[in-house]
Amino acid sequence: MRLSLDNPFMFKTAPGFRARAGRLFLRLVLGVWLAAAALTAGAQPEKTDRPASADAVTAIRAFNNTTPVNIPSSGGAASAVTVSGMSGPVSRLTVTLNGVVHLTPADLDFLLVGPHGEQLVIFSDAGGAFGLSDSVIRLSDYNPALAPANASIGNGLVDYKPTNYGSFDTFTGIAGFPPEVGPGGFETLSSVFDGIDPNGVWTLFVQDDTAGGNGANSRLARGWSLTIETPETVQVTTFADRDDLACTPQNCSLRDAVKYSSNGSTIVFPASPGTITYILDSSLDVDKRLTISDFGTVGGGPRIFVSGNGQNRVFNVASTGDLTLNGIGVISGRSFSGGGGVLSNGSLTLNSCLLRDNRALNSHGGAIASFGNLKMTTTTVLSNEVTADFTPSQGGGIYLGKGPAATRDAEIFGSIIQSNVTTPTALTPRGILNGAGLAVGPQARAIVQNSWISFNSALDNGGGIYIDQGDLTLIDTSVISNSATFGRGTGIGSTPFAATRLNSFNSTVLSDRSSLRCLVDGAGASFTFLNTIVSSPNFPANCTIDTGVSAGHNIFGAVGSLTPQPTDIVTTDPRIDFASIRSGGFVPVLVPLWDSPAIDAGDPCVLSSPAAGGCAPVAITTDARLMPRSLGGGVDIGAAEFNFLPAGSLLPNHNRALPTAATGQSYRQQLSGFALQGSSSYTVRQFNVPGLTIGDSPTAPGTLEINGVPTTPGNYDIEIVFNNTAGFNTLILYTLTVVTPTAATVPAGGRVTDENGRGVAGAIVTVTGAAGQNLSVRTNSFGVYRFEQLAAGESYVFNVRSKGYGFAPQVVFLADERGDLDFTGVSIAGNRSGYQR
Repeated sequence: MRLSLDNPFMFKTAPGFRARAGRLFLRLVLGVWLAAAALTAGAQPEKTDRPASADAVTAIRAFNNTTPVNIPSSGGAASAVTVSGMSGPVSRLTVTLNGVVHLTPADLDFLLVGPHGEQLVIFSDAGGAFGLSDSVIRLSDYNPALAPANASIGNGLVDYKPTNYGSFDTFTGIAGFPPEVGPGGFETLSSVFDGIDPNGVWTLFVQDDTAGGNGANSRLARGWSLTIETPETVQVTTFADRDDLACTPQNCSLRDAVKYSSNGSTIVFPASPGTITYILDSSLDVDKRLTISDFGTVGGGPRIFVSGNGQNRVFNVASTGDLTLNGIGVISGRSFSGGGGVLSNGSLTLNSCLLRDNRALNSHGGAIASFGNLKMTTTTVLSNEVTADFTPSQGGGIYLGKGPAATRDAEIFGSIIQSNVTTPTALTPRGILNGAGLAVGPQARAIVQNSWISFNSALDNGGGIYIDQGDLTLIDTSVISNSATFGRGTGIGSTPFAATRLNSFNSTVLSDRSSLRCLVDGAGASFTFLNTIVSSPNFPANCTIDTGVSAGHNIFGAVGSLTPQPTDIVTTDPRIDFASIRSGGFVPVLVPLWDSPAIDAGDPCVLSSPAAGGCAPVAITTDARLMPRSLGGGVDIGAAEFNFLPAGSLLPNHNRALPTAATGQSYRQQLSGFALQGSSSYTVRQFNVPGLTIGDSPTAPGTLEINGVPTTPGNYDIEIVFNNTAGFNTLILYTLTVVTPTAATVPAGGRVTDENGRGVAGAIVTVTGAAGQNLSVRTNSFGVYRFEQLAAGESYVFNVRSKGYGFAPQVVFLADERGDLDFTGVSIAGNRSGYQR
């Protein structure tokens, strides 16, 4: 362990850009909301890495009914197990059939009914006519293989995933057709039973669906059992990297906590005055659902860092693993097989994390290589590297591949991918080191929204982004000043195949660097642009963007073989304010200047959801700073709105609405419509908000800032005159609403539905606060969800995740109870939104 009071959360900028853009100010305030789960002692573990230990913290218990279950020919039987004394919801379930005896196992169907009426066919039509004399069949979602359809299941102890090869199974005493597991069905033990209260009566129904052939004494000779895990909160108590064979309240290393905690558990850390770096001797392997969280921040960055010490990968997520990191730094990882920081073949969620100085050699993904599901929110991927000699390698920051566990699009929201590189050895041939920031591999699909991809440098193609027969959607995202030394696509590059797809909505691809390469290279690929800026004054003619399809309302510096639409603007100077990087939302942005052709020139079709006839995969109602796009004369082109209204606008009050403030709570808002340079100036004509002041920002020169703690609720009009060096004077009108929270905490909820208005059951709704804290709930059978206690007077981002659907996040300021935060899912199985996928 290394204790440090230094702040490792520092950004690096290219010298050429620094001279023009000045310093980059970002404040990603990290924090984590931890819901502590009750712990239950006295576990009887079944197939778990947790050793038997008298003082081990545990939340795993086994319950059984050993009474034999006789199976009648062409009939059914049932057996019950009573669960009691468990605290917390189910996080992992194992069902064991003890002593199966049957001549034709394929005749058998097993149905598990939970204590509140939940139903799932867990085993059916497997094993053909290969008789069983004493088989102990242990069923878990976390087992690697299905039972065979027409081969012997095996006697003795055997482990399988829940398996069903039939459909429409019926059971004596059960109405209708219960839900089924795969491959015949679509459910799992986790999808049906995770999150429920385990206490009560569980019933196993067994049905012989064929007359004859079962022989005498067909039965479960020793009954059946349930092993139930519930989440626990485990605190790390030692800084040493060691395996103590148990995690106890008195002695638990980070490795112990990862290895021996129950499925669904949360790992937390002790308080400290500065940063803590845990140095690993080998990677931490995750094969279950696990959350690692930390409350604290130091200097605006993570307090807890986990380091590979330049020798080892940091986290390795198996196909059965589901890892969530909240506010954690992943640093100095190294791997020869991809994912220097994290290799994930399962599910990976990153909230308010920092991945820095990780390295992959002769493989993909300097910081992250994900072949499963990835969701990344308000996370920074900084100064990571891929290096290779003769092995094609991609993704200096992040590599996204398509593996068996990838069931939905990767999602990157409100994140920064910066200063990552792909570098050669002395013998590296050209053309194999691509995608310094982000690489999207064959069949992988990703959505990048409200993010910043900058200053990345590839040896070959795709300095910022590289797409290799994958599918990428950009929304409200900036790809700024990246480079590709010997290849094409300094901003975005690709392979020349139709399966290589890019759909860009309200995004900005710019560079202030000189290059002989194209800024965007989509030759032979399927690139489509709407409301997007692709321009630079420093690129050769006809090579700012090389091929693609314009859906209109874009700004292109030069078009190569792309045919612009009548609503497109071709100019090498989109009038974007390179001299002032704005903060706001979760990432920095470059905003249009007052005379930019981007202002009000976008297509407003992006404001509507696909279900309402919108032209984007989600309704794009805010820009990269989460500021409204619907104010003013129209939607702006690019990632950021101009962000103020000229006098005479025909809005009801002629004013631009500022983010809502709450009495008694700190408020800070930069007015990013201002870009004060040289002799430009401003005059505040009206500002009278009790408790707040307005003036020059102490952190962003040339920017006005409102700061303080408001004391009095009301609607306050603000008038400012902006005078620029050309003598252009603009009266800018704002309205700031100050509210009084009616309670310390308020509930919030709504309903999640599909495109036809049907409730989506079991969807995971996650709320993220401005400080990075996260809390999740599942929808009920009608698609309804509810958070009971959220701090009033704060802004939150609501996200929904459900298999087969995509959802647009909502940004909400909560002053009082809300029950109208509804979501409509868009099917991701096909083209439902009017754009090409």
